[in-house]
Amino acid sequence: MIGRECPNENCQPKYFKVSADQGPGTSSTPQELTCPYCGEIANKQRFHTKEQVEWAKSQIARNVQLSFQDALKSSIQPVRSKSGFLSISVEFKPGYIPNVRQYAEEKLKRIVQCDKCKGNYAVYGVSYNCPFCGHGNLLLHVKRSVEIIRRQLEAEQLVKQKAGVEAVYHL
Repeated sequence: MIGRECPNENCQPKYFKVSADQGPGTSSTPQELTCPYCGEIANKQRFHTKEQVEWAKSQIARNVQLSFQDALKSSIQPVRSKSGFLSISVEFKPGYIPNVRQYAEEKLKRIVQCDKCKGNYAVYGVSYNCPFCGHGNLLLHVKRSVEIIRRQLEAEQLVKQKAGVEAVYHL
Protein backbone atom coordinates (compact mmCIF):
# COMPACT_ATOMS: atom_id res chain seq x y z
CA MET A 1 0.00 0.00 0.00
CA ILE A 2 1.09 3.54 -0.77
CA GLY A 3 0.86 6.34 1.77
CA ARG A 4 -1.27 9.38 1.00
CA GLU A 5 -1.88 12.63 2.85
CA CYS A 6 -4.98 14.80 2.65
CA PRO A 7 -4.24 18.25 1.14
CA ASN A 8 -6.83 19.85 3.46
CA GLU A 9 -4.83 21.66 6.18
CA ASN A 10 -7.67 21.23 8.73
CA CYS A 11 -7.98 17.47 8.24
CA GLN A 12 -6.79 15.17 11.00
CA PRO A 13 -5.16 12.65 11.01
CA LYS A 14 -4.56 13.24 7.24
CA TYR A 15 -2.44 10.11 6.58
CA PHE A 16 -3.89 6.98 4.99
CA LYS A 17 -2.78 4.31 2.54
CA VAL A 18 -4.30 3.02 -0.68
CA SER A 19 -3.57 -0.18 -2.54
CA ALA A 20 -1.59 0.23 -5.74
CA ASP A 21 -4.45 -1.40 -7.62
CA GLN A 22 -7.94 -0.27 -6.74
CA GLY A 23 -9.28 -3.73 -6.15
CA PRO A 24 -10.82 -6.77 -7.78
CA GLY A 25 -13.02 -6.11 -10.78
CA THR A 26 -11.56 -2.68 -11.53
CA SER A 27 -9.56 -1.91 -14.61
CA SER A 28 -8.10 1.50 -13.84
CA THR A 29 -7.11 3.69 -10.94
CA PRO A 30 -9.12 6.87 -10.40
CA GLN A 31 -7.64 10.27 -11.23
CA GLU A 32 -9.21 11.70 -8.08
CA LEU A 33 -9.07 10.48 -4.50
CA THR A 34 -11.36 11.18 -1.57
CA CYS A 35 -9.89 11.69 1.88
CA PRO A 36 -11.34 8.93 4.07
CA TYR A 37 -11.42 11.26 7.10
CA CYS A 38 -12.78 14.63 5.89
CA GLY A 39 -14.15 13.82 2.42
CA GLU A 40 -11.85 16.26 0.53
CA ILE A 41 -11.85 15.34 -3.18
CA ALA A 42 -8.83 16.28 -5.31
CA ASN A 43 -6.54 15.01 -8.05
CA LYS A 44 -4.56 12.07 -6.71
CA GLN A 45 -1.31 14.00 -7.29
CA ARG A 46 -2.31 16.39 -4.48
CA PHE A 47 -2.38 13.49 -2.00
CA HIS A 48 1.39 12.78 -2.04
CA THR A 49 2.91 13.01 1.45
CA LYS A 50 5.55 15.63 2.27
CA GLU A 51 8.05 12.79 2.84
CA GLN A 52 7.34 11.34 -0.62
CA VAL A 53 7.90 14.74 -2.24
CA GLU A 54 11.19 15.23 -0.35
CA TRP A 55 12.30 11.72 -1.33
CA ALA A 56 11.52 12.43 -5.02
CA LYS A 57 13.41 15.74 -4.87
CA SER A 58 16.44 13.99 -3.40
CA GLN A 59 16.29 11.37 -6.18
CA ILE A 60 16.16 14.11 -8.82
CA ALA A 61 19.05 16.05 -7.23
CA ARG A 62 21.19 12.92 -7.14
CA ASN A 63 20.37 11.97 -10.75
CA VAL A 64 21.10 15.51 -12.01
CA GLN A 65 24.44 15.52 -10.19
CA LEU A 66 25.35 12.09 -11.59
CA SER A 67 24.36 13.11 -15.14
CA PHE A 68 26.33 16.33 -14.89
CA GLN A 69 29.41 14.48 -13.64
CA ASP A 70 29.09 11.85 -16.38
CA ALA A 71 28.85 14.57 -19.04
CA LEU A 72 31.92 16.32 -17.67
CA LYS A 73 33.85 13.08 -17.37
CA SER A 74 33.17 12.13 -21.00
CA SER A 75 34.00 15.60 -22.32
CA ILE A 76 37.18 16.25 -20.31
CA GLN A 77 39.99 13.88 -21.16
CA PRO A 78 43.17 13.94 -19.08
CA VAL A 79 45.75 16.20 -20.73
CA ARG A 80 49.35 16.62 -19.69
CA SER A 81 51.52 19.14 -21.43
CA LYS A 82 55.10 19.85 -20.58
CA SER A 83 57.06 22.64 -22.19
CA GLY A 84 60.39 23.47 -20.63
CA PHE A 85 59.88 24.40 -17.01
CA LEU A 86 56.08 24.92 -17.39
CA SER A 87 53.67 22.00 -16.90
CA ILE A 88 49.87 22.07 -17.44
CA SER A 89 47.47 19.24 -16.66
CA VAL A 90 43.69 18.93 -16.89
CA GLU A 91 41.95 16.13 -15.05
CA PHE A 92 38.36 15.46 -13.93
CA LYS A 93 37.69 14.25 -10.40
CA PRO A 94 34.04 13.49 -9.51
CA GLY A 95 32.66 15.54 -6.64
CA TYR A 96 30.12 14.98 -3.93
CA ILE A 97 27.03 12.97 -4.86
CA PRO A 98 24.01 13.85 -2.69
CA ASN A 99 22.43 11.02 -0.74
CA VAL A 100 18.89 9.92 -1.42
CA ARG A 101 16.64 10.82 1.47
CA GLN A 102 15.30 7.87 3.47
CA TYR A 103 11.59 7.19 3.27
CA ALA A 104 9.38 4.67 5.05
CA GLU A 105 5.61 4.29 5.09
CA GLU A 106 3.82 4.56 8.43
CA LYS A 107 1.96 1.60 9.89
CA LEU A 108 -1.79 1.97 10.24
CA LYS A 109 -4.28 0.24 12.53
CA ARG A 110 -7.06 -0.78 10.21
CA ILE A 111 -7.15 -2.20 6.68
CA VAL A 112 -10.51 -1.72 4.98
CA GLN A 113 -12.09 -3.04 1.81
CA CYS A 114 -14.85 -0.84 0.42
CA ASP A 115 -18.09 -2.79 0.09
CA LYS A 116 -19.00 -0.82 -3.06
CA CYS A 117 -15.84 -0.70 -5.25
CA LYS A 118 -13.79 -3.36 -3.38
CA GLY A 119 -10.81 -0.97 -3.16
CA ASN A 120 -8.37 -1.68 -0.30
CA TYR A 121 -7.03 1.06 1.94
CA ALA A 122 -5.68 1.54 5.45
CA VAL A 123 -6.55 4.18 8.06
CA TYR A 124 -5.67 5.04 11.66
CA GLY A 125 -9.11 4.21 13.03
CA VAL A 126 -12.53 4.99 11.65
CA SER A 127 -12.91 6.54 8.22
CA TYR A 128 -16.03 7.95 6.65
CA ASN A 129 -15.32 7.64 2.91
CA CYS A 130 -13.64 5.27 0.49
CA PRO A 131 -10.63 7.05 -1.10
CA PHE A 132 -11.38 5.45 -4.48
CA CYS A 133 -15.12 5.89 -5.00
CA GLY A 134 -16.05 8.29 -2.17
CA HIS A 135 -18.70 5.85 -0.89
CA GLY A 136 -19.62 6.46 2.76
CA ASN A 137 -18.51 3.51 4.84
CA LEU A 138 -19.24 4.30 8.48
CA LEU A 139 -21.65 1.34 8.60
CA LEU A 140 -18.80 -0.94 7.49
CA HIS A 141 -16.75 0.17 10.53
CA VAL A 142 -19.72 -0.27 12.88
CA LYS A 143 -20.33 -3.82 11.61
CA ARG A 144 -16.64 -4.64 12.00
CA SER A 145 -16.60 -3.25 15.56
CA VAL A 146 -19.70 -5.28 16.47
CA GLU A 147 -17.98 -8.42 15.17
CA ILE A 148 -14.85 -7.69 17.22
CA ILE A 149 -16.92 -7.11 20.37
CA ARG A 150 -18.80 -10.37 19.72
CA ARG A 151 -15.46 -12.25 19.47
CA GLN A 152 -14.22 -10.62 22.67
CA LEU A 153 -17.36 -11.76 24.50
CA GLU A 154 -16.81 -15.31 23.22
CA ALA A 155 -13.18 -15.13 24.39
CA GLU A 156 -14.38 -13.94 27.80
CA GLN A 157 -16.44 -17.11 28.22
CA LEU A 158 -13.51 -19.33 27.25
CA VAL A 159 -11.17 -17.52 29.65
CA LYS A 160 -13.76 -17.78 32.44
CA GLN A 161 -14.09 -21.54 31.91
CA LYS A 162 -10.34 -22.19 31.73
CA ALA A 163 -8.84 -19.60 34.11
CA GLY A 164 -11.62 -18.24 36.31
CA VAL A 165 -13.40 -14.96 37.00
CA GLU A 166 -10.24 -13.11 38.07
CA ALA A 167 -8.61 -13.83 34.69
CA VAL A 168 -11.72 -12.40 32.96
CA TYR A 169 -11.40 -9.27 35.08
CA HIS A 170 -7.80 -8.79 33.89
CA LEU A 171 -8.82 -9.53 30.29
